Amino acid sequence: MDAKAIRDRLVGQTPFAMLVRGSIDWFFEPEFLDAFAEEAFRTNYTRDIRFSDLVELLLPVVFDPGQSVRRAFLRGERLAAVATLSSFYAKLNGVDPDVSRALVRRTAERAAAIVAPWPGGEKPPLPGYRVLTLDGNHLAATERRLDGLTACTALPGLGLVVRDFASGLFLDLLPIPDAYGREVSHAPTLLRSTLRPGDCVVADREFCAAGVFAAVAESKASFVIRHRKSAHLHPRTELTRAVRREGRTIREQAVHYADTGLEYRAIRVELATPTQDGETVVTLLTNLPAKVGAAAVAELYRGRRSIETAFHELAMALNGEVRTLAYPKAALLAFALATAVYNLLQTIRRAIAAEQGAEAARKLSLQRLCQEVRHHLPTLLLIYGPGELEPQADWGVPAMRSWLRRLAKKIDLEKYERSTGQKPGSARGKRKKAPRLHESTQKLLDTRQKKPKKSP
Repeated sequence: MDAKAIRDRLVGQTPFAMLVRGSIDWFFEPEFLDAFAEEAFRTNYTRDIRFSDLVELLLPVVFDPGQSVRRAFLRGERLAAVATLSSFYAKLNGVDPDVSRALVRRTAERAAAIVAPWPGGEKPPLPGYRVLTLDGNHLAATERRLDGLTACTALPGLGLVVRDFASGLFLDLLPIPDAYGREVSHAPTLLRSTLRPGDCVVADREFCAAGVFAAVAESKASFVIRHRKSAHLHPRTELTRAVRREGRTIREQAVHYADTGLEYRAIRVELATPTQDGETVVTLLTNLPAKVGAAAVAELYRGRRSIETAFHELAMALNGEVRTLAYPKAALLAFALATAVYNLLQTIRRAIAAEQGAEAARKLSLQRLCQEVRHHLPTLLLIYGPGELEPQADWGVPAMRSWLRRLAKKIDLEKYERSTGQKPGSARGKRKKAPRLHESTQKLLDTRQKKPKKSP
């Protein structure tokens, strides 16, 4: 059997794995990765270990929880021949968070360019606006591989993420090494570099703060953010007449936020069923114009849960929180790579929607798709080296888009349909808080650096 016949058989039997294998060469092309890594962190020396080498070795780990970083290094013949394991870990543990952020931003730009003309994305909830959701994700605890970690769990950090509602892509990620860092304190930095005029950012009450509102205003954008009870509101007008939608009662009034003198619209939503925290009233703050009705604002915030669903899919399908990577910078790089891979998978899902219909693509189980990739990707990476499969690294966006659609036609969707069941995060009842038995790994490292060295 010749090479073409083997390739055709693989496309017929494992089409999704072949789509991912080919897309990796284009999305994570080595020269592209090394170029923006140098641009994001100019003092990041390369020598024998390039940033693209780190990405290449971490990709199998991100797809397979059973794969270890050490095993991936030893299997990489080129790196094992020019670098030691300790030097590899030193390079991995020293990747600047700006480089991890650039990995998500730049690959998201590539993905957005491909999916832009395709139908099948989420229906715009607010015509005329690019709706973005903002949320944070604390990385899971790692193994206690550093001396001095005495708590039950070692926390390597968190990531603030901005997601485009229509395309389903994660557009930006701000890696924060200190797991005890407050999301709201870092949010203005992320928003100022991501938002553009005409955007509308939707976020939960954690981001209800004057600094976040100021960052949105500077970008000439809009926001819909849930009110945090500790921030007092001073009514300026009476509540409007109630509007009832799907068991919810919606009212509106103008308020001053805290003692800042900032005036916003406050949308009061009275719920028929309590939230997970047992609350029956949710208040939303927004600076959207009055032509966007209170019911539309409430519905817009309701769609915020799509980012939680995306986080759930990412956690179930990919191994972005590697327990053996104890150093925060290495752990955040793995999470950033998993986020970028999620965008790759979302691009393929949009290609399937363009060819076989949005409803059929919506039924796909990302976890089942990744199970196929997990079983076959290591073999495909071994059989086909860089540049030996379509697409080529120098392909333009139109050629890549055409190739994705061509292979998307060959996927039997019934094989990958998800089982029906309870949606992520839909369980009712008041949530219980876990005891504070954890420690920020970055704080331990910072403390070590501040200690004066003993003179001989």
